[in-house]
Amino acid sequence: MVCVKLGNLQSQGNYCGLSLKGLQPDVYTYTIMIKGLCKAGLANEAYELFRKMEVNGCWPNDCSYNVLIQGFLQNNDISTAAKILPEMVSKGFSADISTATMFVDLLSSDTTGELIHKIV
Repeated sequence: MVCVKLGNLQSQGNYCGLSLKGLQPDVYTYTIMIKGLCKAGLANEAYELFRKMEVNGCWPNDCSYNVLIQGFLQNNDISTAAKILPEMVSKGFSADISTATMFVDLLSSDTTGELIHKIV
């Protein structure tokens, strides 16, 4: 498990010791950890943590989805970001302005149409 602590990533066997203290991370804690992983270029690990939070009974909110999608976009994994977007919408959430802007910027810079094929 990877954990975010004071802006640095540290490998730990639990959620920064939370589980050892009998504490269960909430959606905000998970989202902060997901954002830290994405910033460190570890979007796939962030996705694993995102899925683990659901298994642990902590349901992602609109911010969780947007942070994860933005993380994939920032790490140039457009196809994965595009796969998560319909899931987010099906759960009743929508892209925030930052996520929408990132998609629009990517599409407007796409002169070959290659990105549209990845998204579709």
